[in-house]
Amino acid sequence: MVCSHIFVEEFILDRTLDPAIQTFGLEKVKMIDPTCGSGHFLLGSFQRLLDRWFRQEPGANPIELVRRTLDAIHGVDLNPFAVAIARFRLLVAALRAGGISRVRSAPAWPFHIYTGDSLLFGPEPGQMVAGDMLAEATHGAYRTEDAEDATRVLSQRYHGCR
Repeated sequence: MVCSHIFVEEFILDRTLDPAIQTFGLEKVKMIDPTCGSGHFLLGSFQRLLDRWFRQEPGANPIELVRRTLDAIHGVDLNPFAVAIARFRLLVAALRAGGISRVRSAPAWPFHIYTGDSLLFGPEPGQMVAGDMLAEATHGAYRTEDAEDATRVLSQRYHGCR
């Protein structure tokens, strides 16, 4: 029996990420989950993209394919604990896929998952009424937010997103 959350994830990725890969190519595709929580969609996207890389370049170094895959995945969430869990879950998946058994042996892979409010740190911060009101009320970003990184990530163009 397939859990309903897995069905929903597969359904969304089938209709967003797969067409993006076909349209833009595996080398160029980037995806974002602007409300990534603990990383469920990020993990599904990681596996889907990595599987494609392994099929496209069967003899390539797995650590390099993991790097390419991680570089295509982006996430933002308001909860710093959820972001930490998402990063950890993605690290564990990357270690497994790269055949690495110790964290200290892991290369400096890119993890583009940041703490921030996607409503505030979007493409044009301060342009949204809600963003203006919240920024005024909180005097800018919370200490736990990665304001610059979140703004940079949320301002990019993506091919697959939730």
